[in-house]
Formats: sequence, structure tokens, C-alpha cells
Amino acid sequence: MAFRNFLLATSLASGLSSAAVLDLPIVHRNSYDLVEFDVGTPSTKYHLLFDTGSATSWIVDQNCAKECTNFSGYERAGYNTDNSTTGKMTGRWGEIEYFGGTTAGLIYNDVFKSGKVSWNQSFIAASQASWGNLPGEGFFGLAFNSITVGAADTIMYTLTPKLDAPKFSLYYGPQSDRAGGKGRLTLGASKASTYTDGKLTKIPIVPTDGKYDVWASVINSATGSQTINGKKVKKTTNLNAGRVVFDTGAGRIALPKGQMEAIYESIGMNWTAIMEDGYRPLCSDFNSTWSVSFSFGDANARNPAVVTMTGDQLAKPGFAMEEKYCWPPFDESDTEGFALIGKDMLKHFYTVWDFGAKEEAKYKPTLSFGTLKKGFK
Repeated sequence: MAFRNFLLATSLASGLSSAAVLDLPIVHRNSYDLVEFDVGTPSTKYHLLFDTGSATSWIVDQNCAKECTNFSGYERAGYNTDNSTTGKMTGRWGEIEYFGGTTAGLIYNDVFKSGKVSWNQSFIAASQASWGNLPGEGFFGLAFNSITVGAADTIMYTLTPKLDAPKFSLYYGPQSDRAGGKGRLTLGASKASTYTDGKLTKIPIVPTDGKYDVWASVINSATGSQTINGKKVKKTTNLNAGRVVFDTGAGRIALPKGQMEAIYESIGMNWTAIMEDGYRPLCSDFNSTWSVSFSFGDANARNPAVVTMTGDQLAKPGFAMEEKYCWPPFDESDTEGFALIGKDMLKHFYTVWDFGAKEEAKYKPTLSFGTLKKGFK
């Protein structure tokens, strides 16, 4: 408690005494999306992947920057508390398990800065990291504070008391915008009126064992729509109120195990032919004549939250190492009743990730999807 009080007092003295909004330009490197923070005194610039699937943020330490596996093509700037007059060791250890391995290290506290806003922040200085393909120095965790490690609060948890609103919003921007500047991760506000047409589709986020951990909800169904002989034909696959996680750190869309045949059939494709017979979908077949609509939230709600993607949005060239073939739009999850929504869907919308309250005990989180205006698609 004393440490948290110290953090709050320091924050009030370091530029967070009035409400703030942080607009972070998104930098696209390889297939990754990152934002920049200045850390330490004097400051060093670090590029961090924003990840709604994890909580505690981390930066590789000086040794890991040189010795940990790195085949990204980008050099890394490692954190060294000896080079910062404001850096402090907490004496705690943090360890995060990812699908590809473990990232771990000592917990430090130092000054973070973005624009004119600065604050004191806890994070892992990673002495080991499994992300050899990451073209940056670490992760910016955007999941809930309940799953932090080493008592290192999330950046949003630290900032929220002083932000305009307890939310962040995301416009990926074009992937060709390598230097950054068009895509935006906005902390403390929604700019939906700038980026979107029409109303937002709001999805309720559900807790696990009474606590919010990641941005998860319920997925009820997938409805494929295709044009056959000039007529629209729809087919709905019941996904049995499965769990779905929305994860900016994931690339693909994975749908519940055992449902793939029906879902692919509903959009005019054959899952078995792709997986077992060597069939390769042509990119020319990915067009706006077909679509898939996902229903989220309470299945008994009068107006369920439905988000639709058209075939052209799902086109991803390069399958089988040839640009004329597109990747199958959906992967099969390893688990029955579980779906994962990654960047392949999120990048086509403006999304607002709203905690619903500034106090953790009063959270009522939602995730909203907005249709991008023509100039932002």
C-alpha cells in the first residue's frame, strides 16, 4: 500500500495533475504494430508492442538487448537503471508465459513520458525474452490489472485516475505507413467521430471467476452469407456461447474446434479440401459478394452485438508462398468452445476498449467496433 501511495504522489508531481489524453502514433515494422515511450532520465526511446492479451509491460534489459535471440532485423535499446537517475529497483521478480516461451526479469520503476505527460511506472526489465521476431524492445500490456506479475501495475491502471476517460481506442492505420503517423492508439478518449460512420457496436466484456483478466466475451454464432444464382443465402453456425478473447497481440482469427466445416461451408469454401487435399483459395474469390457475421454477448439479448466482415476484408495474400493465393480466413482453435480474435479482424475497424469506470471495483468494461470512414479504410 505504501508503494502505491508513493506512486500516486509522484504521479501528481510529474505532470498528471490534470486530465490527459495520450495520442500514440503507431509504427509498423514487419508484421508488428508498436508505439513509442520515452523512459528514464535522461530518456531513452523504446518501441513496445501493444498487447490486450497481457498486463505487465516489459522492456529488454541491456544484456538481453545484446544476447537474447533477435532475428527481427532491428537493433534493440536495452534498459539499464545505472543510466537513469530516476530508475529504482523494487527487489521483485516478474515472469510472463507466452505461447512461444517465457519472458522474465527484475521489476523496476522509472519515469515514462509521452508528449508532455510523464509518470512513474513499474515494468519488467527482461533478462530473458522469447520474442526473437519482435522488432522492438518489449510489450505494452493492455489487459486488466488482476493478471499483473510482480505487483507491476499496468500502464493504463497507473494512468487512468488522471486520464479524461477510463478507456483506450485504436485505429491501426495502413500497414504501408511504416514510419508511423496515421495509425493511433489513444489513451484516455475515443475519437470515433473522426474515424467511424454510424453507431458503434458495443460488446460486453465478461469476467473470469469474478475478475476481469483479458478482454473476453461470449461468442454465440457465425453466420455466413454468399450470393448463389443472384440470391443471398445465409447459414448460421451455433457456437454455443463459447468464450472469445480479443487480442491485439494475436494475428489471426481462430474459431472453436469442431465448427470449421460448417463455418467454411457457409461462405462457400471447403475446410477439408484446404487442410487435407491441398486446395489453395484464390485471392480473386475474396470479394464483397460474401461475408461472415459474428454474434457476441448475451444470446438472449433483444439486440445482440453483431460484427460483420466481408470477403475482401478477409483477403490475406501469400498463402503457399504465392501472392495469387490467400490465406484461409479462419484457423481452428485448439479448444472446443474457444475463439480468438486478432489483428486480422481488429485492423478493419475502429475499436474502443472501455473499462466503464475509473475505480477497479466499479468496472463495467465493453469493447466497441466502429465501421471506418472511407478515407481511413
